[in-house]
Amino acid sequence: MCVLLVGDDRLIGSGVEDGLTEAGMTVDWAHDGRQAQLALETTLYDLVVLDLGLSRMSGTELLDWIRKPRPYAGTRHDRTRHRRRPGERPERRRR
Repeated sequence: MCVLLVGDDRLIGSGVEDGLTEAGMTVDWAHDGRQAQLALETTLYDLVVLDLGLSRMSGTELLDWIRKPRPYAGTRHDRTRHRRRPGERPERRRR
């Protein structure tokens, strides 16, 4: 399971990250709303753990952005084969 952790508190975030990793999950950590947006644009996550009190962009603003429909088509199953794992470079789509 691939999880995006979004939070700016390093102490709490570190504990949450450790717990999720110990549970066998792959964790990407975004420290603010803009980093989270960039991560969500390039990677399909199974779960987002979101701090609502973020700096730069509030967690509720990010949640509203997440809920907006995206221009991709297909089912979740179809999109999972294009998942990028942490550290991997996005593949170029063939035309």
